[in-house]
This record gives sequence, C-alpha cells and structure tokens, in this order.
Amino acid sequence: MNEKMRKTKPLSYETAMRNLEDMVHRLENEQLPLEDALQSFEKGIEMLRICYQRLEQAQTRVEVLLETVEKERSIRKEIVHNEQT
Repeated sequence: MNEKMRKTKPLSYETAMRNLEDMVHRLENEQLPLEDALQSFEKGIEMLRICYQRLEQAQTRVEVLLETVEKERSIRKEIVHNEQT
C-alpha cells in the first residue's frame, strides 16, 4: 500500500469495489500503454484486497452477533426451565 493511502481514511467496501470496477473497465476497454496497464492492475489488486478485508471484517461482526444471540437464547431457555421446575 502506498504512503498516501495509509494516511487517508480507510476505503469502504463500496468505494473499493467501485474503484476496482473502474480499473477493470479501463483495462478491458482502453488502449493503455503497458506501464499504465500495469499500474491499473496493481491498483485493482489493492482494491481487491481491501474488498476481501472489509468482507472478512463484516463476517467476523456477524459471527460475533450470532454467538451473542445464541448465548442469550441459551440463558433465556435455562431461566425458563428453572422457573418451571
């Protein structure tokens, strides 16, 4: 990751995906000099990594939330069971 990207606010999944789509479009539809094509490809890979990272973060958050809900459900079940006995 370049120095400029480290100092700025992290990109959202949506922004990174939009940037990736733009780069793919450039690579597919424009006659780019080799160096420009390589730079676009590198930036595309960077955007892809950000997308994967954001998706992993979201998955972790969902898993934590589901675990919390399951624990709460288990506790309620135990309370109801104890009240009935």
